Amino acid sequence: MDTLFQHSYFPSVKALKFASKATFSALFSLYIAFLLDLDQPYWSAMTALIVAQPQAGMVMSKGVARLIGTLVGTVISIIIMGTLSQVPLLFLSVIAIILTASVAFASIIRSPWSYAFVMIGITVTIILVPNIGSPISVFDYASSRCIESCIGIVVSSIVFAIIWPINTHDVLIQDADQTIHLGFSTAIKSMRGEQFNDTFLQSLSNIMAVDAQREHAAFEGHKGQNSANAILGMSQHILSVLSLARSIYRDKQGLTPKDWDIITPWIDETIIALEHGRRANITKVLKLLDVYIADETITYSQSVNITLHRIQLLLKHALRARRFLHSARKGLPIKLMNEKSLSQHRNYTLGILFGLRASLAFVATVVLWIVCDWSLAQATIPLAVSAIICSLFANRENADVVVKTYFYGSIYAVIVGLIICVYILPHANQVWLLFLVMSVPVFIFSMMALAPKYSCYSALPIVFFMFMQPDNYVRESAELLLNKSIGLLMGTAIAALATQLITIDVPYWHGKIMKKLIQQDLIRLIYRPLNNSDTWFNARMADRLILLAKHKDVIEKHTKYGWQNAIVALDLGDEIFFLRSMLKHYPELNVEASIYFETLTRVLKAQPRRCSFDTLEAATQRLDRQILYISSAKKVMTLQSATRQIQYIWGNWCQLNEKERKNGNSRSFNR
Repeated sequence: MDTLFQHSYFPSVKALKFASKATFSALFSLYIAFLLDLDQPYWSAMTALIVAQPQAGMVMSKGVARLIGTLVGTVISIIIMGTLSQVPLLFLSVIAIILTASVAFASIIRSPWSYAFVMIGITVTIILVPNIGSPISVFDYASSRCIESCIGIVVSSIVFAIIWPINTHDVLIQDADQTIHLGFSTAIKSMRGEQFNDTFLQSLSNIMAVDAQREHAAFEGHKGQNSANAILGMSQHILSVLSLARSIYRDKQGLTPKDWDIITPWIDETIIALEHGRRANITKVLKLLDVYIADETITYSQSVNITLHRIQLLLKHALRARRFLHSARKGLPIKLMNEKSLSQHRNYTLGILFGLRASLAFVATVVLWIVCDWSLAQATIPLAVSAIICSLFANRENADVVVKTYFYGSIYAVIVGLIICVYILPHANQVWLLFLVMSVPVFIFSMMALAPKYSCYSALPIVFFMFMQPDNYVRESAELLLNKSIGLLMGTAIAALATQLITIDVPYWHGKIMKKLIQQDLIRLIYRPLNNSDTWFNARMADRLILLAKHKDVIEKHTKYGWQNAIVALDLGDEIFFLRSMLKHYPELNVEASIYFETLTRVLKAQPRRCSFDTLEAATQRLDRQILYISSAKKVMTLQSATRQIQYIWGNWCQLNEKERKNGNSRSFNR
């Protein structure tokens, strides 16, 4: 049966509960706004629907972000109206600039708080546009909009928290358990040398998804906050496990058969411990390995020594990940030693392009308004709607598809609204009848909005309220209904046309600057504080690998080896961090280490224009000679192995770039 009918006529229990809570939140917010006799009470209902999310923590996080954005936008609106109301063109230009900035920041800052930036642009638009011709009333109007939005946020947050609550914390723990299991499985495949690209990507995706979800759980009291912190610690240690597992497999390339015979039993024991996934198993292997490494009577090569230390570190990180997951389940407070969040890839160029696309629709509507000589009353709805829609969706990679489906949803909502206004609403002469009439389409629309195949239906309940605009004073007429219908559809159509005309080749922009950003992060990794550099770099690279994989086929039309380049850069970063973590124990090497890292910085800055392999080799040999003067202990010999690994990986990266140049596919990204 078609998905639409499954969700509308045969809905799931989850869909019924969500639609019931969303409808009740909207109507109760509307009722409170009626009691307070606010100017446009339907904004309360719309806000309640907008912040409605399946999980209570998501409602709270989105509500708080919307509240902050609304308050900031209100203050900005009052300032702009007080200073620029006498210069209409400059006044409208400033609104367009604010829309650009709000969408750009929302695109760059990828967290629940990004919605606050979206709301700044929307709030400025909905407050200033209707008051272009009446600046004196802007303060009262702004206060009303702010109060109406706050009512919707508070009501929706309370309703979703107490009626059939779905705690983000519970969902988060389930996802975290799957994430740690998949992370260990990926590490096992890495150590065995199996093909694991798909599993590796899925593991990274799970880590980043859980990290995004944990930010919502932080709004569910102390237990939610403690669990969110613990999940962050778990994610950081899983990233370290994945990094070390790749390093262990790379070490195999430099081991002799005799050396490998020493390492193999420990890898097998580690794999068995990770397969069981229990803290007791991991602790048992770790203790045995600690004793083995500390035994001075056992002799083995420096290559074996470095691999044993990597296995030791991997087991420690795996054990800490399990402990953090246990703390998350119990909601126990923990102390994070690393970053307070997983660092993400930020594409400033794309953010600016998305922001410009948002303001284009608003500017196009303004030009159409001026050319056609509309009255302000006729232009208010198109101006506001085009700005709102582009603010919400302009930073989507598939914004053209989303806004087009939103336009289709607006048509359906207007048709339903016209039928209700003409044939049903005149007979609803009491408040409870009005609410009953409103509740049926809102409930159905909210239920249908859960169908992924029909994303346009997510617009229906919001557009429905925007069209109906219920208040304490019934002023409906055929002329007013027609003007609202035309204005609403025109604003949506202009937004859809703008996103269709201004298409952004997201894979191109990702590929164009990805290599440059990776090089910059490798350089920053050399000089960042050591205690959190590994999680910072691995998290950013995880995010970038996910983006590269998402557009892999398109990107590789321009740069054939883009994916391999990113993987090699990830390995290089792992080895740089490992070398730095070892060098901190030998302050007598500070001078030579500084020279070495300065050389590495220079060759990184020069790449991909030229690969200075000989320059790095000379710096490596100089550092190795100095290492030999200090001692011949096992831990010191580990340093030489680490520098050789960096040189080996750097050579692979140079070869990839040489292939890229010969292939002729990197012209678009390296020019």
